[in-house]
Amino acid sequence: MYSVGIRLTASNTGGNPYTWEIFNHGTLNGFCIYDRTAGAYRMYIDKTGYVCIGSTTPNSNYLLDVIGNIHSAGTSTLGGAVSIGTTAAPASLNLYGVFVGN
Repeated sequence: MYSVGIRLTASNTGGNPYTWEIFNHGTLNGFCIYDRTAGAYRMYIDKTGYVCIGSTTPNSNYLLDVIGNIHSAGTSTLGGAVSIGTTAAPASLNLYGVFVGN
């Protein structure tokens, strides 16, 4: 799978070990952060710079592809088109403290 990497192991408050690995994945041809304890890839950056969180297959239409929910606590600036929506139920859009106008 990989030839060079860093393994980080720590114990939680119950004394159970928790292990993360950071490495260049030869088969996937990219950089990975792997949760060894859960057996899951947490972040992957492919050779062209596309980043995927929650998977190892980033969507080539986006520089950042997140599989799961996103939380932003602060100012977010979006330039360009913004698409909001889903075909899966239930879907919702919640806006708080929004100012629209000049």
